[in-house]
Amino acid sequence: MNDQLQVWINTLVGTGLSFAAGWFWWKKNQAIAQANVDIAAAKDAARSIAEEHQKVLLRLVELETTAKLSAQQFSPIVTAFQAILVKQLTHPSKDELDQLLVKVGPPHILTPDESARLAVMLKERSHDMGSEITSTERESAEILPIVMKMAIAEQENIAAANLVSPAALKLITVLSVVTDGVRATESKPPKDVA
Repeated sequence: MNDQLQVWINTLVGTGLSFAAGWFWWKKNQAIAQANVDIAAAKDAARSIAEEHQKVLLRLVELETTAKLSAQQFSPIVTAFQAILVKQLTHPSKDELDQLLVKVGPPHILTPDESARLAVMLKERSHDMGSEITSTERESAEILPIVMKMAIAEQENIAAANLVSPAALKLITVLSVVTDGVRATESKPPKDVA
C-alpha cells in the first residue's frame, strides 16, 4: 500500500509540476504576444505622432514663409510707388535733382540739408510749366515728399517690429518706356478690360 501511495503522490506531483510548467510557458507566451501587440501599437502611435509632427512643421514653415513674403510684399508697396515717382521725375536737364533722387532710397540716405534742397527742387518742378516737364512729372513732384515720409515711417515700423531690416529692402527698378519722345506711362488712357 505504501508503494501505491508513493505512485499516487509521484503522479500527483508530476502532474502538478507539468501543469505548473505548462501554465508558466502559456502565460509567458501570452505576455510576449501582448508585449508584441503593445510594441506594435506604440510604434503605430509613434509613427502617427511623427507624421502629425512633420505636418505641423511643414505648416509652420509655410506660415513663416507666408509671413516673410507678406512682409516683403507689404513693405515695397510704398517703396515701389516711390520708385515710380522717382523714375518719372528723373530728367536729364536736372543733374542736381537726379543726384538727390538717387539717395531717396531705400535706404533713405538723404541728409537733412539734402532733404530740404530736394523739397525746394520738387516744389520748383511742380510749378515748372516748361515744355520739358509733363503734367505727370509735376504731379509726381507734388506727391513724392509725402510718399517719402510714408516710406521712411514704414521702414521704421518694420525695423521696430523686427520683420525685415530696412537694409534688407530691395529697390524695385521701374522701367520707363519712351516712344516717339512720349513716355508710355503718360498720355495713353488705360484700355478697358472686358
